[in-house]
Amino acid sequence: MNQTGIFKMTEIQPITPYLCCKNAAEAVEFYVNAFGAEETDIRIETPDGQIGHVELAIGKGRIMLSDEFPEKWEPSAPRP
Repeated sequence: MNQTGIFKMTEIQPITPYLCCKNAAEAVEFYVNAFGAEETDIRIETPDGQIGHVELAIGKGRIMLSDEFPEKWEPSAPRP
């Protein structure tokens, strides 16, 4: 908020979520179709086609995604 108590949109700071998905390729397709996301030049795939990392741009924001790799780490966040 500025000194007059009016909130300016330029004061909003973006966050960059990293989503671990059961099917990251399907999630990418969803974000492209639903929000007009654009895939950046950063995409890392495993030899079997799983997504290790991909970045999407939606306006000035970014979303990062990967497939789950339960053999490497726990796929979900612990409960608080």
